[in-house]
Amino acid sequence: MFGSKIVEKCKGLPLAVKTIAGSLRDRTKDGEWKAVLKDKIWDIEEGRSVILPSLMLSYHHLPPHLKRCFAYCALFPKNYIFKKTECDSSITHVELSSSSSASKEIANINGTEEAIEANLKNKPHLRELWLNWSGSFPDSQDAKVEENVLDQLQPHTNLEMLRIEGYGGTRFPSWIGHPSFSNLAAVVLHYCHKCIFLPFLRKLPSLKHLIIKSCNAMIDISSSELSGDDDLSVNKQFRSLETLVICNMTKWEEWEVVVEEEFPCLHNLTIRDCPKLKRFSHRFCGLERLRIENCNELREIPLLLPSLQDLRIRCCEKLAVLPKVPSIQNLALHGCHQLTTLSDNPQHPSSSSLDGEAYHFSCLRDLYISSCPNMRKLPRSTYPSFLGETCDERL
Repeated sequence: MFGSKIVEKCKGLPLAVKTIAGSLRDRTKDGEWKAVLKDKIWDIEEGRSVILPSLMLSYHHLPPHLKRCFAYCALFPKNYIFKKTECDSSITHVELSSSSSASKEIANINGTEEAIEANLKNKPHLRELWLNWSGSFPDSQDAKVEENVLDQLQPHTNLEMLRIEGYGGTRFPSWIGHPSFSNLAAVVLHYCHKCIFLPFLRKLPSLKHLIIKSCNAMIDISSSELSGDDDLSVNKQFRSLETLVICNMTKWEEWEVVVEEEFPCLHNLTIRDCPKLKRFSHRFCGLERLRIENCNELREIPLLLPSLQDLRIRCCEKLAVLPKVPSIQNLALHGCHQLTTLSDNPQHPSSSSLDGEAYHFSCLRDLYISSCPNMRKLPRSTYPSFLGETCDERL
């Protein structure tokens, strides 16, 4: 009965009938067929959608892992030619992304066994791994189960990119950050909301990009569970790191330097939405671009940034002192209510004036200042003719 009505919905299109039949082939319950028949997708007018309702239905009734694979393949144009190595690593990444989610969904039943069956250690062609627990409710997550699952999801050491999202454990396993992962170049930690410490990433020899977002249990990102190791100061830490992004860390208060030679190659640093952060004081001798936004308690940043070319500070109401930036080319300040001067000395005799301070910025090309009510406008006679300046009218 349901079958004949579904055929009528296909309006005599053989491809539509074949597609729907394929998706219903293994479905034996009347309720499943009825659900397809009553689906609102049939009501879409063909003129308003380039996808036939029947084809859309067949997609919606695919298993989750095939949906992911289909969506990934849709990114490539018709007749696209894959290289064998490219195809292996890409499809493996898609399959493992689905497997990790599936493991999490059954974590309360048999998660550790499923993680062991994934056998990621023996997949040498795996280059990117995304472990996503985003479908879980934080309060329902069993921290110990998730720690065991993540521990068993250790990939092969050929891995180049690792992303962990929505993880509900209180600690990271020891394999994350182990120096044997010599090719690991990018790590993303997003919404690992119960972890107090970062994994021990500082010894990864090839790590170039690190993003930490919404890890709201962390108070200090400098420490890790292994930070007391005796060899901590033997070699440069984070020796290859070029980009560091830290966002939405609601309990992070201070950034202390563990060893003097940390971050020798860091060029880009972004700190955003960290409402309790009060200070960070590392020199960052190679830093070229610094972004700080919505850090209302921030009072102190490094006093000397010799290589900095681009500095943008937004909505840091308690910041009163800017660093020495002899190489600065682009400077943008917005919503810094305590700033009275561009000088590095808050007790400068003309501390509520910009007059006479252009000698600090001989390389400056662009200057933008807005909503800094205690700062006065720089007279045009004191800065180079090539400088483009934009200032709030209230300055």
